[in-house]
Amino acid sequence: MPEFQGSGFTLEVPEGCVDASVYTFVFPEQGGFSANLMIRLEKVDEAFDLQDYVKGQLEALKQNVEGFELLTQASGKRGAWDGVMSVYEWGSGVTRMRQKQVVLLIPGESSRVYILTTTDLASQGANSDPVFDQMLRSFNANESQLM
Repeated sequence: MPEFQGSGFTLEVPEGCVDASVYTFVFPEQGGFSANLMIRLEKVDEAFDLQDYVKGQLEALKQNVEGFELLTQASGKRGAWDGVMSVYEWGSGVTRMRQKQVVLLIPGESSRVYILTTTDLASQGANSDPVFDQMLRSFNANESQLM
């Protein structure tokens, strides 16, 4: 059985097992909330349409959160990878939230999409956005430990 290397652990898993982990990196609490970056991965097939996927994700948010507002959205390339970055907010008052979501399509033998989502209080964006932006710029997909 192949061995999976996680954060501080290893685990033997059967052939064909898929890593469906969600990685969450949490900042120290500030203003009553801990800003965070979540990274998740989904395997996709050749018929996957990045624009349709992002549109569906945002429509679901719009339907399920109060006060949803899409602030900006841009499509482009990051090296050879297609991507979409969206910035949106929801809620109201001091608990209004801001998220930036980067969705990257990594084509190849094991095609996949990475969804990187930053979350903080909208009022804390001036503090957390520069750190988030540096983290997002440093993201690099590879084949290591890919199941």
